[in-house]
Amino acid sequence: MRLLLGAAIAALACGAAFAQTVTVSDAAKTFSFDKPQKWPAIEDKTPPGGEVKVFVAGTANEECWFVVYPHPETATATATAVARSWNKEIPAADWTKTTEDAPLIRDGATFVSTSIDTSRPFPIQQAIFNGKNGNVVVAIHPRPGSELRAYCGAYDGKDHTAALQAVAASIKTPKDAEFEAQITAAKAATEAQAAADAAAAAAAAEAAAKGKKKR
Repeated sequence: MRLLLGAAIAALACGAAFAQTVTVSDAAKTFSFDKPQKWPAIEDKTPPGGEVKVFVAGTANEECWFVVYPHPETATATATAVARSWNKEIPAADWTKTTEDAPLIRDGATFVSTSIDTSRPFPIQQAIFNGKNGNVVVAIHPRPGSELRAYCGAYDGKDHTAALQAVAASIKTPKDAEFEAQITAAKAATEAQAAADAAAAAAAAEAAAKGKKKR
């Protein structure tokens, strides 16, 4: 019983360590995320002149690396088109290939699982790898003109997976309100068109039925 109680307390402690968060941005306000209060400020690790932006935040026990990849080929795409193009779960083989040189994974990690959250305007692709220090959570956030990734792991031997997933999923950009408004408007327009098409089809069917009766 004492062992079970000790394990429960340890699990609660892991969750409590991430319970209080504050939303922070990088200096250029490229993106923001919900940083656990005990973590120091976000640090810019971008190489001089680098197009790919790299940031890190965390403590000696856990940390998250954030990487922002420019995608000029989607800069003029609509938010709806970008969201739709990422709406399928990434296969395990693709995760392994695209993350092999990534922070917290490049030293060796085994793919564990993949998932996708489609409850938000932009889907969040997420995977879990098992590295030499425990689980590493990877999240991909697509946006028009860019792709934001989070790589989060811990070093204290405790399971922080759920808490790290929450941090990795919290990424936002300054243009999200605009993007989300576009997605909402496009969805409403599609639904309105579908309703109009259905009404027109019903009216045509009714007219055809009346025509047959007259004959």
